Amino acid sequence: MAYIYKWTHLPTLKWYIGSRTAKNCHPDDGYICSSRIVKPLILESPIEWKREIIAKGYPKYIIALESQLLTELDAKNNPLSYNMHNGDGKFTTTGITLSQEWKNNISKSSLGVKKSDLSKENYKRANQQKAKDPDFVAKLKKPKPMEHGKRVSAALSGVPKSDSHRSALSVSQKITADKLRTGKTYNEIFGEQAEIIRQKISKSQKGKPCNNPIVVCPHCNKKGPSGAMNRWHFDNCKNK
Repeated sequence: MAYIYKWTHLPTLKWYIGSRTAKNCHPDDGYICSSRIVKPLILESPIEWKREIIAKGYPKYIIALESQLLTELDAKNNPLSYNMHNGDGKFTTTGITLSQEWKNNISKSSLGVKKSDLSKENYKRANQQKAKDPDFVAKLKKPKPMEHGKRVSAALSGVPKSDSHRSALSVSQKITADKLRTGKTYNEIFGEQAEIIRQKISKSQKGKPCNNPIVVCPHCNKKGPSGAMNRWHFDNCKNK
């Protein structure tokens, strides 16, 4: 259900009014606001801020009501207001359907822009709040079409990784490798994602030449690439 909210800065009584009209949104979904000025201030010192829900309803009604409230309060000129507009469309895209070209331009404009530590922390806190929403988690687990993966891959192709990113990837891969060495199966490590991961690995290796030498297990006489054979045969062979 769409809603209008109001944030009040208790020490100064300055306020900010906004609306939330996203699909499946509700007043307790953890959403803070879209203001680049107000949101960091709230995250920095949440105890100084008070949140109120002014109205609930259908998106079109909420958009119209928000514009009416901001206009009546003359929010963009009010010294007690953090709002930059009166819902007139000059500083907001509320209710406007963005074209794909527009979305691409927005994406390109931020590509390669280094984020500040404060910005990174704000993103982290926002994502932690989203992770508590079961609807959001369910959406993440929903199977994505093949085209989605290709678009993500193309967007990240050639983008340099920071040293901290490389280090995190290395640690993650080492943890997975260590778990596999303990004899745990993919199902035990990855749960319901195990079969999807197997299929991805299989597809990625099809048609590629095998650089591992072919070896023969002395216990069952099966032969194959040394990597897989060493894992499942020789000392680990069922016929040993």
